[in-house]
Amino acid sequence: MKLRHITLTVFLFLFGMVKAQVAHVSDNQKDIRTFKTSNGLGLFYLGVASGDPSANSVVLWTKLLGDSVNSINGIFEVALDTGFTQVVHSGSFNTGPQTNYTVKVNVPNLSPDTYYYYYFSALNENSLTGRTKTAPTSGPSKGRLKFGVLSCQNYEDGYFNILGEFATYNELDAILHLGDYIYEYPKDTVNVGRDHPTGEAISLAQYRERYDLYKSDTDLIRIHQQYPFIQVWDDHEVADNAWKDGAGNHNPNTEGPWSVRKSAGYRAFYEYQPMWPAQDSSVYRNISYGPMAEFLLLDTRFVGREEQIYDVTDTLVYEDDRTILGTQQFNWFTGGLKNSPAQWKLVANQVFFSPFHIGWAAIPPITANELENAGLDSWDGYPMERKKILDTIAVNQVDNVVILTGDIHAAFANEVADPVNDTGNGYAPVANYDPITGAGAGAVEFVTPSISSDNFDERFGALASGFIEDRFNKPLPNGNIPNPHTKFLDMDRHGGFILTLDSNQAQADYYFVPTRSMPLDSMYFETGLSVSSGTHKLNSTSSAYPKLANQPIPAPRKPRMQLIGLPEESVALFKVYPNPTSGRITIQSSIVNSQLCKVSVYNLAGMTLFEAEIEQMQEFMEFDLSHLPAGVYFMNFQQQSKTHVAQIEIVK
Repeated sequence: MKLRHITLTVFLFLFGMVKAQVAHVSDNQKDIRTFKTSNGLGLFYLGVASGDPSANSVVLWTKLLGDSVNSINGIFEVALDTGFTQVVHSGSFNTGPQTNYTVKVNVPNLSPDTYYYYYFSALNENSLTGRTKTAPTSGPSKGRLKFGVLSCQNYEDGYFNILGEFATYNELDAILHLGDYIYEYPKDTVNVGRDHPTGEAISLAQYRERYDLYKSDTDLIRIHQQYPFIQVWDDHEVADNAWKDGAGNHNPNTEGPWSVRKSAGYRAFYEYQPMWPAQDSSVYRNISYGPMAEFLLLDTRFVGREEQIYDVTDTLVYEDDRTILGTQQFNWFTGGLKNSPAQWKLVANQVFFSPFHIGWAAIPPITANELENAGLDSWDGYPMERKKILDTIAVNQVDNVVILTGDIHAAFANEVADPVNDTGNGYAPVANYDPITGAGAGAVEFVTPSISSDNFDERFGALASGFIEDRFNKPLPNGNIPNPHTKFLDMDRHGGFILTLDSNQAQADYYFVPTRSMPLDSMYFETGLSVSSGTHKLNSTSSAYPKLANQPIPAPRKPRMQLIGLPEESVALFKVYPNPTSGRITIQSSIVNSQLCKVSVYNLAGMTLFEAEIEQMQEFMEFDLSHLPAGVYFMNFQQQSKTHVAQIEIVK
């Protein structure tokens, strides 16, 4: 059989799987579509994402522009290469208004410590190609693990520039996002022209609207495209200063029952993130990275936290049974610390774990206690449970606990020691802790600055922020040092840190970037803090952990097109119709030349059905597939003078 004039590179079209119940798109929907697809991503306008990697599985995510369509069907593929010539997994999906057109699939039977590429297809369009990576079961192949650690991205406060920079960094194993992925309230003053929708997010529809807005950010799309995410929530995914039965920013008299609002926030979070609920519909769970590392991810907000008491003189703050985790999560967490076989125990924790003493900075008429009270939304408000955790570490001789924290909109590095309770009137010494040698500390804590949310200087002014930052861990007039365990702090800049683990040390490299300007200035390295295995002393370094000489291949910047060996900007556009087909198909090409091309047709099992050669490529080409039985087929094309292959996927 002679096939005529087929071309080199095309979109992948397996969109004939869409069933007949898909409704006609109304004029109003077309208007919405035009608005939402201005980023060039079309139907998959929020990009793609992956998350919760294990050694042999990963969760994939996307969202379709569905509007009022009742049901949408499509397919996804996972491969070892960006050209999808080595497909290892494929499947179908269905979505609709019940999940707000989000798609989430679990991909099993993958290999450990391996990069994979994936994409989704539906309604004659392809998503971006995403890249993900599985966790190792033995020591990582490159001898180290690298994670980007990020938190607190308020759309109204500034651009998400650090996300785009970390995406370009390229070689991270995963991103740890510590929460405040969205903010539920609108700000009184917006500085960069990035406004929330009118009003506060309370209902499911309003939370969904927030996620749609945040996930439309170009840098957020790009970082999700490049790495799997490991996520927890903080409070703003539902309401500010939340606890299990309420929130500082929730009024049941005007905003309805807390349980209804919390349920709406939960549902929207899980619809829009590449992860499944853990126990109690919460986010606490563990993720193993083989013998080198294990994540213990906490929920310090919704599952067990007792209501905040903002008074350091209230004896109830120091009650033995006061909890931020709840009994079930506390037992799970302390058991995980004792029993983890991993060298590095990475605790993903929302709120400041170490003592945070600031009463010394009070200026009348504000008292020391009043200033100290402001910190009681953190672990300082639940000191006896913190003491129990540190006792668990000490009694069981648990080494290499690294606490990773967000929430506070500032960068810190702390040696974690058990404080003697005080009432804010200056620093109370920590028993058996030596701030020079680190002896007496039981862990270290790295706190990531905010992605964009307002810093201390943006909230309280540069003068006040600079005063606190300068004297935070320096001797007071009475000789006491208020926070000797803090070895690095920055209260005025935005960014994140990259945590590198190897068999000898854990190192956090802090990077900063402006957030009020576009286009952005490049991120810059500020400092590195490291802890040697088996110790709890932080050491500073002026150089970041070295990057790999051989970088992995990033995911392409444009929606899925079939190419191998060409830059993505070189791809030509094609149309194939009808698809699905009952026999004959037409290919419209933007390439016309006389180069010889070899054509191969094979089925889903990889069996080649026939091969042929075509002598000349033309703008319109027709050929007959009526001799093939119903099914899914692939047509590969290889031009004699090129090394790349183009592939069309067709349903008959």
